[in-house]
Amino acid sequence: MNLLTLKILFTAIYFVHTLIMFKIIEQPMKLKGGNITKFLVCIINTVTHMYLLETVPMSGYIQFLILLTLYVTEIFIFFNASVLQKLAFGLIPIIHIMAGSFIVTFVYATYMRFDFTNVQYGTEFLISIRIAVCIVICLCVLTILRVAHKRHWDIIKFSPKRLIAFFVLQVLQTIQMFVTSIMFYQDIYSKVATKTLLWSAMANLVIFYTAIFMIIGIEILKDRKIKFKAKELEEMYKDILTHKADHTMEIEVNVTTKIITNYRFCGEFQSNVVGEVYDKFIRDVVYTRIHPEDRKEMLNSISSHALLKNLSHKTEFFEYEYRTSDANGKYSWYLAYLKIERDPKTNIVRGILVGNNIQAEKDLQYSATHDALSGLYNKRMTQKIIGKCLEQRQVGALFMIDIDNFKGVNDNLGHDVGDAVIQEVAQKLRYVFMEQDVIGRVGGDEFMVFLRGVVDIESKAQHICHVIRKTYSDGEKQVTISASIGIAKTYAGATFEELYKKADMAVYDSKRKGKNTYTIQK
Repeated sequence: MNLLTLKILFTAIYFVHTLIMFKIIEQPMKLKGGNITKFLVCIINTVTHMYLLETVPMSGYIQFLILLTLYVTEIFIFFNASVLQKLAFGLIPIIHIMAGSFIVTFVYATYMRFDFTNVQYGTEFLISIRIAVCIVICLCVLTILRVAHKRHWDIIKFSPKRLIAFFVLQVLQTIQMFVTSIMFYQDIYSKVATKTLLWSAMANLVIFYTAIFMIIGIEILKDRKIKFKAKELEEMYKDILTHKADHTMEIEVNVTTKIITNYRFCGEFQSNVVGEVYDKFIRDVVYTRIHPEDRKEMLNSISSHALLKNLSHKTEFFEYEYRTSDANGKYSWYLAYLKIERDPKTNIVRGILVGNNIQAEKDLQYSATHDALSGLYNKRMTQKIIGKCLEQRQVGALFMIDIDNFKGVNDNLGHDVGDAVIQEVAQKLRYVFMEQDVIGRVGGDEFMVFLRGVVDIESKAQHICHVIRKTYSDGEKQVTISASIGIAKTYAGATFEELYKKADMAVYDSKRKGKNTYTIQK
């Protein structure tokens, strides 16, 4: 690499070094003018330093004095803070610059074997060393910035004793380094001088970072301890959930690639899933395990698009119900709790799902609202739903359907056949009426239907009579059933009791007509 390229590279790296130094100064103080001011100041500092390196000998105290004046002046002009804060943090850059220059001097002198008759020969190496030292210092400062957050620096800012101690320490370090530079300036290329400069640089950097640790490191360790304890509690909580829940799922997905990076099911790591595309994996699970009626809603809830949308709206916790099949293909209801979070540093979305079997609760709810034999709504639920429809002034008609000769089925063919007849009638009513209609069993052989909307009532009634009429036989005896239907149309202000009374009277009119017919109550 030629000399010009090295100089350009060093200028770029030093500019970055200056930016990083200003970043650490910004932690406890506020910069005026924002990024534009920051970049302008960094350019000024870089150009100044480059000029001094070309015109002033290495480790000369004059260049350090100029840079110290420049940095402190800039901090006083461009930062809002107390005088003590400005002085304390204004010395950070010069300490690092002086230490870096001392190290460069030692390495360069050692490389040249303290023979400077051919200075041109070592110029490229000199710049290379400056680049390396700059990079090392940048890494040190970046480490501090990564470990210590703004609130840790505020400890110095709002603690006068710590701030004074920090300022006094840096003043003493700066004085010591200036004295060292002045004392050994005339003898800069002797072994004793360069070793003294090296030890001074190393000692001052160690002292500086030790002081930083003593001032804010304790608080950092406390935070780390708290986070560690929180992590332990989180792991304990996850273990409890894993053992108490019917199934748990923990998954991590890279937002950019949509690839699964970690997957655990019921606490067990599933290596065969890692590396799969998240949406494909979820789609395969949903279509092989989830009930067909629940698939669309579930995919809309847990697709990558849905999760990212929830995170954008600050929704990190939600729940939903679904039916999933077991090894025998039997479906059961589950209630899932899903917690999602996104790590902005790694761009990973993490989700934890806890699922509990709620089939027993669903069965209890079902038995409270449905007739066990027919699977239709029971009397109480039927009346409740129809009552709400009428309160909402929905237009329709109330059908009362009585099964003719049902007692003969029980008496002659047995109650098992009677139960089968009820189930068959219920199935036929589901076929005749729409899903939006309300169908219920309100007695042993009585059914009630609320037909919603304006339809051809007579055609519907004729259809019912046709499909229900059937003869049952055990080989010796036979019984024919049919339907006597009473119908009451809704009207303004109609109540359930009024419609029920009219439809019930219409049923008796159909019975008197000879059964297997319908009557529409006027």
